[in-house]
Amino acid sequence: MAIAVSPPSRHPSPRCCPLTLSRHPILPLSPQALYTLLSSWWLCIGAFAICGTWGFAYGMRREAASLDIAGVPVPKPLACGGASLLLMLLTGMISAFAYAAVLGAVVALPHAALHKVPEAGGFDEESAALNAAIPAASIVA
Repeated sequence: MAIAVSPPSRHPSPRCCPLTLSRHPILPLSPQALYTLLSSWWLCIGAFAICGTWGFAYGMRREAASLDIAGVPVPKPLACGGASLLLMLLTGMISAFAYAAVLGAVVALPHAALHKVPEAGGFDEESAALNAAIPAASIVA
């Protein structure tokens, strides 16, 4: 006898909060990120330089597997990641990211506190059904 159990949903039902954007959770924070990026010329220059670095590596040098830096072949992800980190440090993007993350938490935590807590009965039944459907031998400690 097979038990057909649907996995529990990660998001609350749309009825609890009409502003829940479960498919696109980054959308509410996009204006804040754009405002933070446009707040300084250094952040804009850094963003364009990072986009240019990755665009050069994967757009103009598409066929090459690595980039030659000072005569040494370096894999593209390592070269672009290192250049991105250096540009982020030089232009102040890391501190701006930390500011945006803290501000996002200040906005998101009160929003999360306003969600209605789902009733425990439904989740307990689904959890018990899922635990019963998984054989004990397949669980690796």
